[in-house]
Amino acid sequence: MTPNAQGRPLLVVAGERSGDRIAARALAAFRDGGEANAFGIGGDELAALGVELVAHVRDLSAIGVGAVAARLAAWLSAWARLRAEIDARRPRAALLVDAPDVNLPLARVLTEQSVAVLLYVGPQVWAWRRRRLALLKERTRRVALVLPFEKPLYDAAGVCASYVGHPLLDEPDPLSRDGARRALGVGSDEPLVALLPGSRRSELEAHAAPMTDAARILARRGVRTVFAPAPESVSPAQLDAARGAGCLVPGGALDARDVLAACDAALVASGTATLEAALLGTPLAVVYRLGFASRALARAFVDVPYVGLPNWVAGRRVVPELLEDVTGESLARAALELLVPANAATMRRDFEGIRSALGPPGAARRVAAMLREL
Repeated sequence: MTPNAQGRPLLVVAGERSGDRIAARALAAFRDGGEANAFGIGGDELAALGVELVAHVRDLSAIGVGAVAARLAAWLSAWARLRAEIDARRPRAALLVDAPDVNLPLARVLTEQSVAVLLYVGPQVWAWRRRRLALLKERTRRVALVLPFEKPLYDAAGVCASYVGHPLLDEPDPLSRDGARRALGVGSDEPLVALLPGSRRSELEAHAAPMTDAARILARRGVRTVFAPAPESVSPAQLDAARGAGCLVPGGALDARDVLAACDAALVASGTATLEAALLGTPLAVVYRLGFASRALARAFVDVPYVGLPNWVAGRRVVPELLEDVTGESLARAALELLVPANAATMRRDFEGIRSALGPPGAARRVAAMLREL
């Protein structure tokens, strides 16, 4: 019988689509073919494993001050339902994935109820809010880190943390460049740029329009573009605008990894997808545009040398970052620079160092082993 197959269940909370994916991988390794016997918050991949969802991530994901406020009622409702389920089911242990604004307060509640907490993906204390390290020491039994440079910070704060490797290293290989291009209907010699505006609705609202403007400019220079947002977050109007600008829009059979494999360069919203592009060897520029209120807060509280994950892992700026000047013109210029063969070759050499720094695959297995220890 696999762990937790009967008796008190496991609590799993993944507040975003990316967290749902890596939580599902870890849970699949943990149950090893057995029944899930788990409940919590997540998305389609956790649901497919039999996790009873109290709330779905599609209704909860947000970034930026205005976006969070707009979804506050949904989060409060989900929180109330989750608390009621925790009280009724008394979970044996909890796998909390990323989403520190939700999972750190939840970890306090669980610790008070003697529930062992494993946090998978530590908060970005290296960027801001380092005081969270003290909270992690108090509220978690273990923390599974996915970036190698994080562990010394956690060790110094007395947090029981282990580097488990990055979940992207466990992803299956995408289509080959030629295979992905055939699926898109693009010739092997045509310059092709991926436009990845993000997975959250608020990110799409910020990035879809300037990326569409960039596509028009690039089309005039003979460069084709592929618009590849998260399908559950993009609106029909945004897709229509992208098609009107000449963008290819991949069908359901192609995912973002296939698109990145097909392309010569990419403009990618800051987040995990930037590291994904680097690991696939696709030259990229990091893009992020915040609203006025969020930008003011960032200037007040965040003082970091980089935003993009490839730059953090490399320990130096290896990919350009467009953070304030996010317009069609600036994005088009960045894409054209990435298409210069010498620039692309330099970046790909830097990406080899990033892959080496992340170590071997197997994050899901390591997290499952940590969960069994709890």
